Amino acid sequence: MQEYKKSELSVVIDIFSILNHDVRMFCNQEILDRLLAFESKEVWLAVSGGIDSMVACDWLLKHFKLDGIVHINHGLSKQSSEWESFVKKHAESLGVPCKTASVQIHGRSHIEEQARLVRYQAISELLPKDAVVVCAHHFNDQAETLIFRLFRGTGLHGLVGMKTLSKQFGLQVVRPFLDVKASEIHAYAQKYQIEYIQDPSNFNVQFKRNAIRKAFGDWIANHALEVSMNRLAKQSLLLEDVVAEKLAKMTLAPGFIEMDQLKQLSEIWQEELISAWAAQDGIRLSHHQVQEIIKIVHAKEDAVPLFEYQSLKIRRYRNVLTKYQPILKSRSISSCEVYIDLGESGVVHNPQCLELEISIGEQVAGAKKLYQSMGVPPWLRAFVPVIKYQSQQLVGSCGDPELKDKVTWEVYEKWVCFKQ
Repeated sequence: MQEYKKSELSVVIDIFSILNHDVRMFCNQEILDRLLAFESKEVWLAVSGGIDSMVACDWLLKHFKLDGIVHINHGLSKQSSEWESFVKKHAESLGVPCKTASVQIHGRSHIEEQARLVRYQAISELLPKDAVVVCAHHFNDQAETLIFRLFRGTGLHGLVGMKTLSKQFGLQVVRPFLDVKASEIHAYAQKYQIEYIQDPSNFNVQFKRNAIRKAFGDWIANHALEVSMNRLAKQSLLLEDVVAEKLAKMTLAPGFIEMDQLKQLSEIWQEELISAWAAQDGIRLSHHQVQEIIKIVHAKEDAVPLFEYQSLKIRRYRNVLTKYQPILKSRSISSCEVYIDLGESGVVHNPQCLELEISIGEQVAGAKKLYQSMGVPPWLRAFVPVIKYQSQQLVGSCGDPELKDKVTWEVYEKWVCFKQ
């Protein structure tokens, strides 16, 4: 297909709307705008090899850009290796980089949810931290998600479905095709002879989404459903603004909220705020799970209950509710940059560009009193970086006075909130 300048795109859209209905949605200016916001970043597409992602791959190459393809082998099918090879060969034929990883699904329960989580985690580990991953989810996927959550007992936020922009394990995820119908994707694939693989498990109704697709297939394409989904999304945004404002007032630092303020609110507000707090990390909680966290808030002062779900852990410490995702492995870096980004462990400010040795994921032997004076909960001490310069050691900006004047750890204020 001929390439067009961005200024010409609106004219092209009008022409395609009349002459080529099957590709109309793929030339929608709004879809392109969602991607143009990330034009300066690396854009990778999650490709399973199925029709949705293969069509998205073709569209991105024609209308935007594609810096690479990422494929996750779940090992759930005898054909998994063949599908991985198919994606690799396709990327090679396009001259596009391809990264792959194999993951394991444990047990036979909640397979779909497990696969989703390990997939995003694997992708986040494969791609650069500031990269963007595009997913090919479309309108029918969105409608299935709404129905799936409805039967699970979701609230307003769940009925909104997937968001165009979201974060998964710190990675920016973009879903620009949520307005595109499955029928339009199939028409596009036929028009441009797109090759793709067919996963037999898509017809297995033992999987809840497949059962929903079979039972509600015709109804999903109903225009009234689209109108309802759009109205729910707008109403949800209004609620999100109010929730975000309330949550900000009780947030002491990222991942830490003051329980006294939370306790003063009604139960329904506590539920909304806890849900929103977990959603900041891409975690969707059920009503029952939210209730379990509220029990932690109202537990006795000397109790240290733990809530665990997926990679998220929530505990209380003194008068603060803490959430965190465990560090999977320790790491060490050497740097003389002015600002050294440590991810979850904050940022080190090094204005004199000293050659620093920084370790994360390990506690300093014999530093228990130092951690206590900093107010760091035992389960979060692995996040505190150990910073050394010429054998002088600094833990969270506490240690050698001369070194503290030269280097500061900008997340240090996080721990101050725990002091009595």
